[in-house]
Amino acid sequence: MTAATSDIAAAQVAHADGQDAATIVARLTAQLRRGTGTVGILYATDLLADQLETMLTALREHTGISDWFGTVSLGICATGREYFDTAAAAALVLDLPRDAYEPTWHITDTPDIERIAQSEMAGVLGVIHADPRNPGVTELVDQLAERTGSFLVGGLTGSRTEYWQVANTLFDGGISGVMFSDKVPVVTALTQGCAPIGPVRQIGPCDGQLVCELDGASALTALETDLALTLDDDDFAAAVSDIHVAMMVEGSDTGDYLVRNLMGIEPENGWLAIGDEPEPGQQMLFCRRDAKSADADMRRMLGELRKRAERIAPGAEPKAGLYHSCLARGPSLFGYAAHEVDLIAGEFGEFPLIGFFGNGEISHNRLYGYTGVLTLFF
Repeated sequence: MTAATSDIAAAQVAHADGQDAATIVARLTAQLRRGTGTVGILYATDLLADQLETMLTALREHTGISDWFGTVSLGICATGREYFDTAAAAALVLDLPRDAYEPTWHITDTPDIERIAQSEMAGVLGVIHADPRNPGVTELVDQLAERTGSFLVGGLTGSRTEYWQVANTLFDGGISGVMFSDKVPVVTALTQGCAPIGPVRQIGPCDGQLVCELDGASALTALETDLALTLDDDDFAAAVSDIHVAMMVEGSDTGDYLVRNLMGIEPENGWLAIGDEPEPGQQMLFCRRDAKSADADMRRMLGELRKRAERIAPGAEPKAGLYHSCLARGPSLFGYAAHEVDLIAGEFGEFPLIGFFGNGEISHNRLYGYTGVLTLFF
């Protein structure tokens, strides 16, 4: 088997923090060579949201790159580093021929998707950013994947100020991104932040966000039964604080699931309130969210991604990568900032990588929570 041919001629990464946007831009441009890229990706912490346009203009002038996309969030990452609660930015520059990607675009509703589909703006991979304040974002992501035939990766913007996305200009309220063609070999995978406990169960009667029965018994009885399999003591109240609900993805042949919060317990009737609106007949299971489970699953994902990468590009190392993780991960889960990028480097070595920690993650045509989505370009 021969290595896949890549149209990525080169990739550069730059990242920095600082007291102000001018300092950060100066540090970024000092790391980037002029005239050696065609498309740029910019992620910045939300502390820089009000200066993002100025930063974008400076990067465009320095690099000569007109096509930029990206977003802001509460945390970002780059090769060997994660930034939280500080003004920081990271840029990834790819040198690609013009026919290997579609320029940045943005959409806010279904007619926009139809316009994109009719213009044949489709690709093998779409890297997208979405505004969680748009009530139709879940449907838009699904429709975009279906109409363009692209596998989507990315995340939801997270911010304490403006929810800016970069789509050559600043944009908010919808979805923006870039489509890459098959001229760019790529592998991508998702790691869950939770570990299942107990069996997959079928939902019985339910009402809105309330699950009344599972497998014919009260939902609370099912939870108590599954927790008893893992409890070292009888401290139910402490144990349940780490428990989430996993809604099984219909038709998945990999046991994929969407993690939702366990919102509350109605002990008198044995009902559970969850962060979703289930329907009778759906399947779900309980899962535990902790650092040990998330670490183990990420190591599993990285090992599998390595095997898949070997099949498409034997012996090759990543030329660039994007990592979209959840705000509930990072140091709040693992205890220090850099755990996830350290794991990535441990498997693949150091290479140009950037990403952000958002309000949700996008993989294929769905929105996830508590996950990490790693995309590698070869």
